[in-house]
Amino acid sequence: MKKLFINILFAFSIVLVSNNTQAQYSDITYFMRSTPFAYKMNPAIMPTASMYINYPVLSGINVNFGTSGFAYNDLIKRRDDDSLMIDFKSFYDALSDRNYIRLDGNFEILGFGFNIGEKNYLSFGVDLISILD
Repeated sequence: MKKLFINILFAFSIVLVSNNTQAQYSDITYFMRSTPFAYKMNPAIMPTASMYINYPVLSGINVNFGTSGFAYNDLIKRRDDDSLMIDFKSFYDALSDRNYIRLDGNFEILGFGFNIGEKNYLSFGVDLISILD
C-alpha cells in the first residue's frame, strides 16, 4: 500500500509539476499580522489575536516539490488536433547529467500562543520537518 501511494505521488508530481511549484510562498506571511503563524517569518510581530491554538491535522501544513531536470512542457506536448501526448524524447533531451528532485514538508504538530500583558505575546510551536532529496 505504501509503495503504491509513493508511485502514485511520484507519477502525479511528474505530470503536473513544473521546475518549482508553490501554491503560496511562505514569505507572504511576513506582514500578515492576523495569521497566527506569521511569527515564523517575523519573530518581532505582535499578532492581533489574543490567543490561538493550531490543531495538528487542520493547520500548519506546507509541502514543496522541486526539480532541476524538467518541466511540464518538456513532457507533455499539444498536437495539432488539440489533444495531448507524452513526448519522451523531449523529456530526455531536457535532462542534464545531474538532476535533482526535492520533496520537503513542514507539518505543525502543535502550536499555541497568547497575550501576556499589552506588549508581550508568547508563542510555542512544534513542527515536523521532512526533506527528501
